[in-house]
Amino acid sequence: MKTNLLKPLAIALTIAVNLWAFTNGDGSAAAPFVISTPEHLNAVRNNLTAHYRLANNITLTGEWVPIPEFQGTFDGNGRTISGVAIDNYQENQAFFGVVGNNGVVRNLSLEVDIVASRTAALAAINHGTIENCRASGSIWGVAVGGLVAENRGVIRNSHSSVVTNRFDVLPVTTLPSNPTNGQAVPLRIDGDWGRVFIELVYVAPGTFMFGACASTTPATVGTSRTISNGFWIGKYPITQAQYLAVMGSFLVAQAFPDRPSNPVTDVSWNDVTAVNGFLARIGARLPTSEEWEFAARGGNRRGGNNGGVDFIWAGSNNANEVAWHSGHRPTASTQPVGGLVANELGIYDMSGNVWEWTSTVSGASRVDRGGGWGLNASRARVVSSDIPAPTIRYSDIGFRVALSAI
Repeated sequence: MKTNLLKPLAIALTIAVNLWAFTNGDGSAAAPFVISTPEHLNAVRNNLTAHYRLANNITLTGEWVPIPEFQGTFDGNGRTISGVAIDNYQENQAFFGVVGNNGVVRNLSLEVDIVASRTAALAAINHGTIENCRASGSIWGVAVGGLVAENRGVIRNSHSSVVTNRFDVLPVTTLPSNPTNGQAVPLRIDGDWGRVFIELVYVAPGTFMFGACASTTPATVGTSRTISNGFWIGKYPITQAQYLAVMGSFLVAQAFPDRPSNPVTDVSWNDVTAVNGFLARIGARLPTSEEWEFAARGGNRRGGNNGGVDFIWAGSNNANEVAWHSGHRPTASTQPVGGLVANELGIYDMSGNVWEWTSTVSGASRVDRGGGWGLNASRARVVSSDIPAPTIRYSDIGFRVALSAI
């Protein structure tokens, strides 16, 4: 008798658990599936043609698995889903991998943090209809979009403030053992304070005229120097965002705060080379002054105007093509990295924007190279150098990393 009483109760409980999606408060069969928990949200994969409605904001934990080709209707009801985190290098990674021809997504806001190959916030590919949707957060990938990476359908009244970061190739955690000259790879580093990708360019060994300059009269011939071992060097100066991801905070107050894509400044040579400094934390070093100049000149790809003297600035004889300096800048400050033309190796900002620390010692001082935003173009030439004290922190001194080849 006891068993007979419990059996109907178990059935009733099972029905109650499963009816969350089938009711909108009145038990109507026509009502949408109502989503109010992460578990409900994960269950969408079980029926990709149904009608869903978000009842409240949802915060996800752990890695999100994209909803596959969705052919139903998803009404966000003006709510937000946050914590959409994806961390793999596969394609079609987003909240919805694909919104199908019959799929409709509306009234939804997303907050995302995604690393993948083809990726976006709401859908990697949209064949259907997206309306009144919003997205924020950050995305890293080869083929990326804000709201949608590839749109073949309809998008109406929607907006993305997602920060998108594009790679030419997928990131690596270990550098290639047999790189080719000019090969570029993004090196992934998971710092204590966040994920960081530092794009590196391989510079093959070679010989060049150190200190040669065509802009002097007569032209300075320089001294023959040989770079015996290939090395990797940063494609860009280290940015504020990269520095914060590794260090957690600036060591001193920034002169130009909250500009994540601008070079980090106000960091001394001692700061970056400290036992627990930026370089030690990521297993990198500063380039030597010779390595820096060889890379700035374009390495073995270097071009120039006469007799191997090479370009005056890093990649050009026209300073304004490659350098932010006092006579060529939109604001009296640093500028976002990569905003001008790269040199022959695909390296940016080696002339102007910020002086860059090297590992080379000059007496009690340290050598920095390249010129800064506050000085004229002549100080941004590939031969330009300065010798500040290792304790100096200025608003126009930053650095880029180097790594020895394996």
